Amino acid sequence: MNADGSNVVQLTNIPDTGGWWDPLAWSPDGQWLVASRSPNEMAWVDKGQVNLYIINADGSGATQITTNEVGNDLNPHWSPDGRFIAFTRSAYAGIGIYSVHPDGSGLTKLVLNVDNEGIFDWAPNGQLYYLSTDTPCLASDCVLVDEIGTINADRTNQKSLLTLKLRDPSCTSGSLIASPDGTRLLIRFPFGCTSEGQVFIVNSDGTNFMELLNLKNLNLSPGEWISQVTWSPDGKFVVFVAGKDPYQDIYILDVDKTLQDPSTQPIRLTDNSIMDNSPIWQPKP
Repeated sequence: MNADGSNVVQLTNIPDTGGWWDPLAWSPDGQWLVASRSPNEMAWVDKGQVNLYIINADGSGATQITTNEVGNDLNPHWSPDGRFIAFTRSAYAGIGIYSVHPDGSGLTKLVLNVDNEGIFDWAPNGQLYYLSTDTPCLASDCVLVDEIGTINADRTNQKSLLTLKLRDPSCTSGSLIASPDGTRLLIRFPFGCTSEGQVFIVNSDGTNFMELLNLKNLNLSPGEWISQVTWSPDGKFVVFVAGKDPYQDIYILDVDKTLQDPSTQPIRLTDNSIMDNSPIWQPKP
C-alpha cells in the first residue's frame, strides 16, 4: 500500500499455502518482493519444503525460484545491485548461506567450507558478511567459536575477519547487521554468551571489536534480553527492543558517544505495559 494507507493491494492468493514467512525483502528498484512460503502447515516440520518466491509489487503473481525438498529456504536478502538473493538453506546436515538470481538461475552455496552459518548481511558495496558457528557441544569444558567472515557476491575473496570464543557452549549469535556506509558491523549475542555483553560493534575489516550495549546499561536482569537491533539510516544511532515478554520497550543509543563514554544511557522511546517491538527507521529524505 502507499505510505498514506491508500491503494491496498493483495499480493498473494495461493489457497494451499501453509503460510508466508518473515522477513519480506524489497528488490533495490522496488519492483519485486522475495519471500519464503511453506506449501502446507506441516511441511516445514515433516520435510522442510519451504521455498523462495518472487512477488510482483503490483500484485500480479508469485513465482517459485528455489526448490528445497529436504529443508527450508529462509531469510532472503537482495544484494544492493539486485543481481543476487542471498538466503539460508537449512537441512539435516546444517545451515548454509546460498545465493540465487531473481529468475531462479545460478543457485549456489555462497559461503564455502562452512556448514553451520546462517546469519549474514549485505554491505552497500556488495560485500556479504556472515557469522559461522561451531556445532554446539554438550561438554561443560568446551568453548564455542564464532567466526566473522566476508565474501563477494560472485563467491570470490572469501576470508575470515575475526574469531570469537564464547563463554557458554550452548550459545549462538543472534544477529549481524552492516552499517549503512559498510564500515561497521553490529553483532548481537543472546544473554550469557560473553560475560554481560549482548551487543558488540566491530569494524568491517575485523578490527576494534568492542562492547556497545549490555543488560547493565538498561538496568535489566537475567531473563530479560535485547533484540531487533537496527542502524539508523545515517549510522549514528541504533534502535533496539529490550525487556521480557510481554513487557518490551524500544530504545535508541548514540553509537559514537557510547564508545567514547561507556556510561552513556540509551534513550527509552516507549514505556508501556504491553509489548512494543519491530522498530523500523524512516529512510533519509
